[in-house]
Amino acid sequence: MGGGREAGRAAALESKLEPPPQASPEGIPGGSGRPVQSGFPCSRCAQRRVRPGRRRRGRCRRSHPRARLALCCLVSSPPAGAAATMFSCVKPYEDQNYSALKRACLRRKVLFEDPNFPATDDSLYYQGSPGPTVRWKRPKDICEDPRLFVDGISSHDLHQGQVGNCWFVAACSSLASRESLWQKVIPDWKEQEWDPEKPNAYAGIFHFHFWRFGEWVDVVIDDRLPTVNNQLIYCHSSSRNEFWCALVEKAYAKLAGCYQALDGGNTADALVDFTGGVSEPIDLTEGGFAHDEAKRNQLFERVLKVHSRGGLISASIKAVTAADMEARLACGLVKGHAYAITDVRKVRLGHGLLAFFKSEKLDMIRLRNPWGEREWNGPWSDTSEEWQKVSKSEREKMGVTVQDDGEFW
Repeated sequence: MGGGREAGRAAALESKLEPPPQASPEGIPGGSGRPVQSGFPCSRCAQRRVRPGRRRRGRCRRSHPRARLALCCLVSSPPAGAAATMFSCVKPYEDQNYSALKRACLRRKVLFEDPNFPATDDSLYYQGSPGPTVRWKRPKDICEDPRLFVDGISSHDLHQGQVGNCWFVAACSSLASRESLWQKVIPDWKEQEWDPEKPNAYAGIFHFHFWRFGEWVDVVIDDRLPTVNNQLIYCHSSSRNEFWCALVEKAYAKLAGCYQALDGGNTADALVDFTGGVSEPIDLTEGGFAHDEAKRNQLFERVLKVHSRGGLISASIKAVTAADMEARLACGLVKGHAYAITDVRKVRLGHGLLAFFKSEKLDMIRLRNPWGEREWNGPWSDTSEEWQKVSKSEREKMGVTVQDDGEFW
């Protein structure tokens, strides 16, 4: 990625998860299986068919190898000086200046309508016939008291919609866990937030920052969102009146050309676009991790180190065939589906004073399904008996919950 404006010493780690019938000794669904190379039309490379004077839309017709991604960690927090340099060089995307456009709308007392990403089917699809009748609505027409954030920002806010962009939603879940990073993607969030006391200060315009082809770009959008039966059809929040994730997704769809262009991708790509960092893939199968405990322990230490330094992490299981895509396995995991890694820690086993004197600890990783449901059901799942080995206070520190919210250890 782009030369001198990268995020300092950004580093990344990815690895391939293939689920076995049971969990590995570390408590991570690990596994075996032989990955195969496959190709797919990439919506993200620079080699796109672009007509002069028109924005990029759709995917190129070249076939690119699908990255065998499963566990991706990005150390994306640059030094203070580097961060200041990076974000002082943000380029307006398609020459749309957010401040100037907002001032013009407030002066004319109108809500912004983006001519470069109109509320039409062209912004939804690049091929194929439209599905149900979609109505574009502003947040104020969907609910009362719309907000950018409700009770702060959390990885639990997001739920995937009808487009197959679990990779993007998983990346957003990871992003939400790092305040210093999401505040760069969502700049001036307090200024962009709805203010019920100043309704005349709202212009229906938002902007977001992404790292694109070696430079930071500022993407401007209006607040019209696609709905069916007054429900958002793409990424949405657990709270009906929270809209940060839907708006970030719209800006990202504009960058890609349309919403359909987000159907299928790599979480690492989105994480790089959010941070300016770099990603490094690690395939557990090719690396022989399934049968080498020493390698697994070494990998866990790397993952723990990256997480403790502010890294963004994701995981997925490779789908070998088209029939494997989003196929649910007996263990509860889903093939060809991206998961966000939301915590990594060494868990102390035992109860009371015994837990402090014993040195036994378990290496554990917490994942989140962007669907907000369908969890791992093997050892250390929410209701498994293994949790009896962990004290109540330790479970509370870990945030263990017994509900199908898509998050599991």
